[in-house]
Amino acid sequence: MAVAAVCAQSVPVTEVDTSAGGALYQANCMACHQVTGDGITAAFPPLREHVATLLQAEGGREYLLAVILFGLTGEITVTGRTYSGLMPSWSHLSDGQLADVVNYVATAWGNGELLPRDYPAVTADDVAHARMGALDPGRVHELRRTLRLD
Repeated sequence: MAVAAVCAQSVPVTEVDTSAGGALYQANCMACHQVTGDGITAAFPPLREHVATLLQAEGGREYLLAVILFGLTGEITVTGRTYSGLMPSWSHLSDGQLADVVNYVATAWGNGELLPRDYPAVTADDVAHARMGALDPGRVHELRRTLRLD
């Protein structure tokens, strides 16, 4: 069983089927981050290009998982614009569903082209491991600050 998990981990994100994640994105994320991934100026940050930047930052993958699992509150800067609000926790979704959403946003809107060719897809096991962190939205904001993502 451990071998299967290792093999699944090494699948490049650009080679996974993201249709389930796309449907989940439309149902849960699109109202704020928009169908284009551009967000809403001064209200909700863009995911286009920013997700690829996050995923490539040291600790960024873990941070992104923390955001969707535990939410985020506090001021952040994305592409030179400041956002201050609350990203809700989506921890009510299953580990597999959250992995699907992350893989979708990692490849949508050209993000996949900005990642290294072999960037590994997020798995349900990755989400389950991150879920054990049991952070709150303020601690997720602190994590972002320590990673110097702004």
